[in-house]
Amino acid sequence: MTTRLSQAALEALAIVAYKQPTTKPEIDSIRGVNSDGVIKNLLSKGLIEELGRTDAVGRPILYGVTADFLQHFGLETLKQLPSINLEELSNNHKENGGDTRILKD
Repeated sequence: MTTRLSQAALEALAIVAYKQPTTKPEIDSIRGVNSDGVIKNLLSKGLIEELGRTDAVGRPILYGVTADFLQHFGLETLKQLPSINLEELSNNHKENGGDTRILKD
């Protein structure tokens, strides 16, 4: 894949990589915006895949990263990702009234 990923795509991809399996509502909640188009784009590029469905209301689809994701970013396993605490970042973001970006440029 030679196409550059947008900031929105990188945000959603990072959320999926760190929280997988995760759902679109969880991604939307963390990003604070609708991620429909971004998810479709990442699926079409083969960077994320559907892993199944949750038992929650509406049975949202669970997403995870693919082997192509690992290859694209030069990783052998997800354990090579830098350590971060998404819950803490999300809570800090909400406490600040959503005025700060969770994932920095």
